[in-house]
Amino acid sequence: MLFLDTGVKVSASTVSRHLVGLTFTVKQTRVEPSTCNNEVNKAKRQTFAEKLLLHQRVDNCIVYYDETNCNIYCKHNQGRAKKGTRAVVMLPPSKGANLQIQCAVNSSIGLVHHRLQQGSIQMDSNAAFVEEIYQKVKESEVFHTCYSGKKNS
Repeated sequence: MLFLDTGVKVSASTVSRHLVGLTFTVKQTRVEPSTCNNEVNKAKRQTFAEKLLLHQRVDNCIVYYDETNCNIYCKHNQGRAKKGTRAVVMLPPSKGANLQIQCAVNSSIGLVHHRLQQGSIQMDSNAAFVEEIYQKVKESEVFHTCYSGKKNS
């Protein structure tokens, strides 16, 4: 590139010596998705955190909800066999559907709602679970005691 731009030929070792002098080193690259820590997402996270803190200050009912994957596929790496033969374990041809766990908690209520589901969670199924969380919170004694008559914000 330097030759095409300026007409000067420079060896790779010369470039390397100069970069080492500037404390640049050759390193293994790490893939970081462009959406991870860009400025737009940092600003969105900050806005979310500020709003969450505001809801906490005015003592709103906050329910934390998450899902996780639980892989129930087991494979043994060691086994017993007679001398001269391989230790073989028979496994199904597919790992099968993963187990998805959904859970919602609240600091006053505790465990609000949970569900186990095999396979991936589709959008309509997730929306139904969120509605179930809402109904469980509204039915709880803690909600009626602490938040009844409180304006939603």
